[in-house]
Amino acid sequence: MPRITEVVTKIFATNGTSALQMGPSDLLPHPSKKLVLLQVKRYEDCVQSMHKLEHKISSELCNCPTVSEDESLHKMATDYQSVVYQLGHNTEDLVQLSSKTVVRN
Repeated sequence: MPRITEVVTKIFATNGTSALQMGPSDLLPHPSKKLVLLQVKRYEDCVQSMHKLEHKISSELCNCPTVSEDESLHKMATDYQSVVYQLGHNTEDLVQLSSKTVVRN
């Protein structure tokens, strides 16, 4: 069984993208509440960062002159931007739900 310091060090050592690759085996069988809160916060940050990047991509696509010239590309970019907008609300809901769930337990 890994020691708590090893697990915490591993969590801090991972950056936002590689934190998504962490699995249940990276945690203790019964992690402390602080450790769970720490990992939930890391996942929340990853999801929020990913949404920000998706929003930026969709915005740049819609404002791109090449995409604006082609009607089908423009419609696709607009639809994509709409989906990203809706996912933003779902992302916020997921972050709030995870925070409430971890705090209550």
